[in-house]
Amino acid sequence: MTVSEKSIGGYGLLNENWLFGITNTESKKHRADCFREIGERTFSFFLDTAVEQGFEDREGQWTMSCEIVDAMQKKKHIAIEAGVGIGKSFAYIVPLLFYHQKYHCPILIATSTIALQDQLASDIKIIEDMIDYHPTVTIAKGQTHFLCKKRFDEFFLDKKTRQKYSEIYEDVERDGHERSDWNADISDFLWNQMNVKEYNPMYCRQRCSYRGQCYYHNLRQRLPIEYGIILCNQDLLAVNMRKRLTDSKELFPHQFEFVVIDEAHNLESRVRSSYTQDMNYRKMFQEADAARQINRSIGEPLDNKLREYHKLLNEVFTALQEQIRKQDAYAEKEGREIETKDLFSVVNDFCLTRLAVKTSDGDSIVSMQVNKCEEYENEYEFSQSCIGFDDVSYHLKKNDIISAEGEYNTDVDTLYITCKLKNSLTVYFMIINVSGSENRTDEYDEMDVYQLNDFLEDVLHEKNEYYCVFTRITDVFGFDLKMRNCIRTYINTLDDSDWKLHISDDFTSFEVPVTDDSINEIYVKDNAESRSIIVKPYNQPFMEIDMLFFKKHN
Repeated sequence: MTVSEKSIGGYGLLNENWLFGITNTESKKHRADCFREIGERTFSFFLDTAVEQGFEDREGQWTMSCEIVDAMQKKKHIAIEAGVGIGKSFAYIVPLLFYHQKYHCPILIATSTIALQDQLASDIKIIEDMIDYHPTVTIAKGQTHFLCKKRFDEFFLDKKTRQKYSEIYEDVERDGHERSDWNADISDFLWNQMNVKEYNPMYCRQRCSYRGQCYYHNLRQRLPIEYGIILCNQDLLAVNMRKRLTDSKELFPHQFEFVVIDEAHNLESRVRSSYTQDMNYRKMFQEADAARQINRSIGEPLDNKLREYHKLLNEVFTALQEQIRKQDAYAEKEGREIETKDLFSVVNDFCLTRLAVKTSDGDSIVSMQVNKCEEYENEYEFSQSCIGFDDVSYHLKKNDIISAEGEYNTDVDTLYITCKLKNSLTVYFMIINVSGSENRTDEYDEMDVYQLNDFLEDVLHEKNEYYCVFTRITDVFGFDLKMRNCIRTYINTLDDSDWKLHISDDFTSFEVPVTDDSINEIYVKDNAESRSIIVKPYNQPFMEIDMLFFKKHN
């Protein structure tokens, strides 16, 4: 289909043979008779019914509508462009409703915006009342628009959170299923804590206790068997097309005869976006690790190629990271100003933060470890959030910040930020960047499990020269365990063939086999002030342990 579309707007009508493949077995004569009736009723609607209801007679509108009826009868694609105000929506809705009344076949209308879906629903309701025909109208939106009651309850499990957002909590508790249903001012941050994030139909159907009352789950179950009018956006249409081409389970019914694409000039970009995937450093390494696992049985040559691929990825991203560091405002120059609006993103993007607040006399008011950063309209909240314990938090009002200066220490990969406040207070941030998934092993030396054990026993415990500030354990399946200020780190040896690395803090304990074997990979990088260790445990190709140790100073 060729669609010509400019700023004045328009839509496209697609025949089912291209998109959904319905076989129509009715006779040509019967079909001609039916569409003659649909055409006559359409013509009468605009010249008689609409005028009697006080609507303006627009020649271009009913001419367009009759052209659509002709295209529907002949099963032709049609692209229409018309000026603003001519009433394009009514022009295609009217014949489609008459068609649906005759054939009861589902009809799909794809829009470019959510707002247009709501407007079309309103237009359809007006026309339904005028012709006294009321099919089911379903508005299909993406999952993030809908409330997940399970995530909502989990987020508001904390009493402090419930008190902080009491009005919103009570409003959402009463009724509604999407953000626009509530008058409350729900911020993007807050909505992201309670909306549908990752819909898993099997999990929701079998394990979620809210499945009976979950609007989105019920919508997804209902859509494939819906025989009314479905209003979706072009993104969902593109996803459905992709699913159809890959023989996956589709979002919508199979039996469409016609699809309307409103503002069809946007369709190309939506389809392109649907086929676009973001690939970052971590994802690429995960794919390579998965390939190594799958092809382990093939032999050494392919595994060597994949190792070389790791190395090349490493070199590319290391170079990119170096360029970014050189361009960052805070990367190399002392006293370089950091814009206030960037403060939160800097703190949140890095892995470990120490915060201190002092008076002009140097007296300490607050000194705390930060592992959770939230940005609100007028302030930042930095907190030490621990499961089972009340959060310890510090609130920093944005208007109180006079200036922010930063210094980057490349030896320990740490950013130091100093914020001057209006009330003669100074806020200090020590922000440590630990890039656990990056594996810049070309900068690292190889290490075996004996050397690791010696380091943990000797330097960490006996000599007590280092302390562990950060440990992150990740794997390809999304497991991401972060531990800070680990108080116990050692290797437990049952015998020479069963060695386990034990890491624990006040809240979490973790053990993973690190058998002394050639397959085991351990890397170490020493700086003047720190030691960074990466462990890839034996027989667990996707797992990675990243530890950072700082030297103690008297």
